[in-house]
Amino acid sequence: MIYDNLDQLFKGLAKELEATMNDQVEKVARKKLKENVVEEVYDKYTPSQYVRTGKLLQDSNIKSNVETKGSDVELTVQSTRSEDGKDIARIIETGRGYSWDSSEIARSKIPRPFHAKTEEELATTGEHVQAIKNGLKQRGIDVI
Repeated sequence: MIYDNLDQLFKGLAKELEATMNDQVEKVARKKLKENVVEEVYDKYTPSQYVRTGKLLQDSNIKSNVETKGSDVELTVQSTRSEDGKDIARIIETGRGYSWDSSEIARSKIPRPFHAKTEEELATTGEHVQAIKNGLKQRGIDVI
């Protein structure tokens, strides 16, 4: 594509970056989030009071959003698992808000920060950066 001025170039790049974030980067972040749900939540506690539903891992309970603010493009991927008006994902993440005291995990109030762990791991590994580069290259934009 040929751009007549820098403003058009920046708008064109932002559009391609948004598309890349919604596709390649979202997939990487979603996969990492699911890995951390297993590692930080499911592997750390075996329930004795109920049967685990696995709903934290269901794609229908993981929402993503790309937002552009000026020249910044931000992707948010998070579990939105809720039940009976309770934000189950937040309760698990923080360890606060349990409405029952009959289980070990509710009594211990131990946070299982799967969102925070996902953000930390992506920042450390740079997998999301590589996904951006790969996605932009697939869209015909050379990235070093």
